Amino acid sequence: MEKFIIDMSYSQIAVFNSELENPFNDWTDQHVLQGFSWREESVSFKTLIDAGPMTVEVRKSAELPILDGIRAITVPFYCPTGKKIEIASIAQGHVVGIEGGIYQLVFEAGYSDDECWSRFTFIPHGSQIPKILIADAEIDATNELIMHAEQA
Repeated sequence: MEKFIIDMSYSQIAVFNSELENPFNDWTDQHVLQGFSWREESVSFKTLIDAGPMTVEVRKSAELPILDGIRAITVPFYCPTGKKIEIASIAQGHVVGIEGGIYQLVFEAGYSDDECWSRFTFIPHGSQIPKILIADAEIDATNELIMHAEQA
């Protein structure tokens, strides 16, 4: 497990192949409603805060973890073998110790002691079906999920 702090900006945090030339995604209104904007090697998630420091936890697991956030989303994620994965805001990034591969990526967001946190769980060869697992008031889980985004 890795834990670090990222200075958030523009209400989004992204996970991507660290060698992508344009790693951040463009957002449509529907992407905002579903809480994420997805491309095969890059996914951006809507955070609970607009800007400021946020604790980020990264872990690898064989199965879906017990969820304790107020928002949770799962998506397929692919990073080519031999590449590294980066987690970043527009302002700051951090390369994590997860090797390239095919994953089920689970994003959770919540608050602890009034501080915002995000947790990313990488499940090797897990479910490739995108789903909103826990919806808060800012996420609409009733619409069909859009699994295509343009690079920003």
